Amino acid sequence: MTKLQLISKATHTIKSQPLWKTLSSLNFNIIVAFLICVVAVLYFIQINSAAAKGFEIKDLEMKIEELKDSNKKLELKTAELKSMTSIKERVGGLNMKTLAAGGIDYIVPGSTAVALK
Repeated sequence: MTKLQLISKATHTIKSQPLWKTLSSLNFNIIVAFLICVVAVLYFIQINSAAAKGFEIKDLEMKIEELKDSNKKLELKTAELKSMTSIKERVGGLNMKTLAAGGIDYIVPGSTAVALK
């Protein structure tokens, strides 16, 4: 068979199929290719979103650790400032005078009478 005969035979087999069958086959292929592209794009969006959330979680965990360390330091500072030696040192810097034991005078009421209206 010559080339012309082969081409003629191929076009004859294509022409022998109904038009709706060739169009539906072509449409089906286009739809499948389009759906594959859509699924691929959605997959990439989902993967990108998951990766971004992973980085965000890692940053938040680091911030939590920093805040825990800061909280421990503040608790130590609070305990230090509440200690009796620290209070005595700070009182000395305020130029306050200390009272001797028994140096407080209390007021004792003379009677418990109440005026009536």
